[in-house]
Amino acid sequence: MRLLDRLVRRKGRGFHSALATSFAVEFGAFEDVMLPQLMGSGATNILIVADDRMTALALMDGSTLPRQLGRDYALYGPPVGAGVFHPKIVLQLGRDGGRAFVSSANITGAGLGGNLEIATEIECSAEPGPEQDFIRAVWHYVERITSETEGAARDALDWARERTPWIAGPVPEDVQVLGDDSLLAFLAIPDELGVLERFAGLVGGAPVERLIIVSPYWDKALDAIADIRAALNPGRITVLLDAQRHDFPREAEHAADLEIIDISEWEGSRFTHAKLLIAMTAGHDHVLSGSANCTPPALGRKGFAGTNSEACVYRRLPAGISIETLELLEFLDLPATRASELPVVEHREPISFTPLAGRRAGSFEVDHGLLIWTPPDVPRWTGGSIELIDSSGDPVIRVEAERLIVRSHKRIVPLDDPLLAKVHFARVVEGEISSTVVPVVHRALMRNRRREPASGRVARSAAAFLEGSSAEFFLLEAFEYLYRADTAEADAAPEIGAAHGPRPRKETLAEPGRKLSYEEFMAERAGRPSRGAKGENTLAGTHCDGVRVLLNRLSGGGEAADDRTEDVDDDNWMDLGDESGDSESLNPRIPEPDPGSRVEVDQKPPAADRKAFERAVDNYVEGLTNDERSLSPADVVKLRLLLMVILWNAYCAAFPGGLQCSVDDKGWPRLVLRVIAAFFCGRNPPIRRLILASDLQEMPIDFLECWATVIWALDAIARMLPVTSGTRDFLSRLPKLKAQIVAQLGLTQADLAGDVMTKWVAGLSREMGQRLGIEGRQSGRYP
Repeated sequence: MRLLDRLVRRKGRGFHSALATSFAVEFGAFEDVMLPQLMGSGATNILIVADDRMTALALMDGSTLPRQLGRDYALYGPPVGAGVFHPKIVLQLGRDGGRAFVSSANITGAGLGGNLEIATEIECSAEPGPEQDFIRAVWHYVERITSETEGAARDALDWARERTPWIAGPVPEDVQVLGDDSLLAFLAIPDELGVLERFAGLVGGAPVERLIIVSPYWDKALDAIADIRAALNPGRITVLLDAQRHDFPREAEHAADLEIIDISEWEGSRFTHAKLLIAMTAGHDHVLSGSANCTPPALGRKGFAGTNSEACVYRRLPAGISIETLELLEFLDLPATRASELPVVEHREPISFTPLAGRRAGSFEVDHGLLIWTPPDVPRWTGGSIELIDSSGDPVIRVEAERLIVRSHKRIVPLDDPLLAKVHFARVVEGEISSTVVPVVHRALMRNRRREPASGRVARSAAAFLEGSSAEFFLLEAFEYLYRADTAEADAAPEIGAAHGPRPRKETLAEPGRKLSYEEFMAERAGRPSRGAKGENTLAGTHCDGVRVLLNRLSGGGEAADDRTEDVDDDNWMDLGDESGDSESLNPRIPEPDPGSRVEVDQKPPAADRKAFERAVDNYVEGLTNDERSLSPADVVKLRLLLMVILWNAYCAAFPGGLQCSVDDKGWPRLVLRVIAAFFCGRNPPIRRLILASDLQEMPIDFLECWATVIWALDAIARMLPVTSGTRDFLSRLPKLKAQIVAQLGLTQADLAGDVMTKWVAGLSREMGQRLGIEGRQSGRYP
C-alpha cells in the first residue's frame, strides 16, 4: 500500500476533516507531501496530534520552519506520563463515510516514503456496519487522548464531530465481525488492559504453532519476548529482522532459542520500520499490526497496560492468508541466524527529553487582536518577555511580561500591531534562558478556511449568494439547502416552499459540548472587562457564511447613524393577533423545484408574488414560536436574510410591483414586525434557545450585524409609515418593541454606539434607505 496515494481518494462528496496522530513529525515532509493529499480528499479541517517533545525538537533542529502550521492545520501535544505518545493514525471523516489508517509510519519523510511500513486501511459508509463501528472506535480513542485540548485544536475536533452525524453514539463493541467472517478490532492504549493481554485474549487459548515477530526496536533484556511466550506459549518464535540496520540485543538471555531470519533485502535497502505479530494456529492467523514495538512499554504484559500511547489493529484471518498477503513465504524458508552471529550495528542513543522539561513554552494563539498564552505547569515563567517570530525564525514583535493580563490559567495581551499577521512562532525569554519554539495559531484564519465539500444544488445555492447582487425571494430556498448541508440534511427537500405546508425538522447532529445559551453568554460577558472589539464570525467554516457575504454586500457600511431608544410603559405593546403558539414549521416555504431541474445562478426563478411573502412569514412565525429545538448562528443569519429579502422587495421607486408600505397583512411593515416579534417576543422567546460556544470573548460580529439590521428595520418602518388614523396605533407600539428587543439582546449603550452597530446602521441607511426612499422623511414614531 502506498499510503499517500490512498489518502487523496474521495468518498462521496469528500472528507471534510483529517486527524492524524504520530510520535515524530517532520513539518517539511508533511506540508510538501501529505498535506496536499489530505486537502485533495476535500479536507479543510486538519489536526495533527503528536508527542509535543518531538515536535519541539523538530522546530529547533535547524531545518526549514513550517509555513502553514497554525494557519492551514492545527497541532496538539497531549499530556504524556512515563512513556511516549506513539500511535500512528490517519482518520478521514465526511458526511458520506470515513476512512482510518492505523500504521507504523510517523509523519516524517522516512515514514511517508522511505521506510518499509505496515498499515491497515478500513473504510466505511454513513450506514451502520462493522467497518463503521471500527472507525467510531478510532474516533472515540482520538477524543479520549485529546480530552484536555482547547483553542484551535478543540475547534477542529468539535467542527469534525458536528459535521459527522454517524460518528455519534456509545463506544462500539471491542471486536467487529466483517462480511467474510474475519474479525477486526482496534487495540489502543492508554486502556485498562495492555495490547498484548488483549491480543492473547483474542487468540483465545488456541495452540499457537508459530509466532512471527517483526519490530525495529526491542527492550534490552527482551522481556517483551518472555511476556509473549508466557501469554501465547507458541511452539516456535520466528523473528524477521533487518539484520543490517537492527536494534536487536544480541546478548540478551531470551535471544538464544529464537529463530532469527534476515529480511534486510525485503524491499531493497528500505529500513524495516513495520511492527507485526502473527500468531499462527491450525485454523486462523491472528495478526497484530500498528505502532507498538516489541517492548513492555508498548505491548504491556499481564497486569500492566504499558506506559506508551499506542494504536494497533487485530485481524483474525483464515490460516496462511496473512503471510501470503504480506509476501513473507520466501523469507520463512530461509536459514535462521543465531543472535550471537548478527552483525554488530552501532545503535543510536535514545532520545533524551530531559533538557526540554525546563524549556517548555506552553501554547500561543492569536484571535481578534489578542495574543493568548497558555503557560506550561513546568517551568513557571515569572518574568521576561515573549518573542514573536516570523516563518524564517526572525523576531517580529517583543511583548514584555508586565503587559500580560492574567485570565484564569491564561495570559492575554491586546496586540493590534499590523505585524501580527507575519507571526508564525513564539518563544519565552527570561534572562539567559530561552524556551523551546512553539507555533502561534491564528485561530480566526483556521476557522475561516474550514469548509465542507459541496456539490450539486448546495454548490449552486452557495454560488447564488457569493455571486449575487440582490436579495431576491428565491434566495430563501437557496438558504435552506445551505442550512441543511450544515446540519447533515442536505439531501432532504427544503422546508421553504409555499405550496406544501410545514414539515417537521429532523434532528441529526450530535450534541456538541461546551455551549452556553445566549442569556448565559451575556451574563458571562457582563462579568469580564470588554475591549469593545468585534467578536469572531460564528458562521466561519459553514456554507451559511456565504449568506452573510451577500447581506454585507447589500448592507454596506459607513458613518455612525443615530441610535433612537424610547422609554414607554404600555405593557400591551404588541398584539399582532398571529402568534397562536400552536404550529410547528420553522421555515418559510417556496414551491419546491422539479427534482430534475438545475437552478443556475444566471437562471433565477421568476419573482414571487405578495402571497408568497405572506406564506413565507406565516411558516417562519409558526415554526419558530413552537419548535423547542436549540437555535444556532445559522438561525441568526436566517432572521437577517428574511428581513433583508422583505425590505429589498418593499414598495419603492426601484421596485414598484413589490410589497406595499401599509399596516395590513400584505404590507412589508407588518411582515417585518411579525418576523422580528417571532424571534424576540412571547412567553418564551426563541432567542432564549440560541446557543453559543462558551469560549467566545466578545459578541460575535455576525450577531451584531443581525441585531443592527433588526433595529434599523424598526426605525425604517417608523420613517416610512405616514401618521394617519389607521397607522397611529401601530406606530405607537414600535418604541416598546424596540426597547424590549434591546433588553432581550442585553445590549449596552456602548454596544449600540460602538463601531460595528453604527457602521451597519449607517450602511443600511445609505444602501437600503436609498432604495426605500427614506431620506427626507420625518419619523412617524410619535403620532
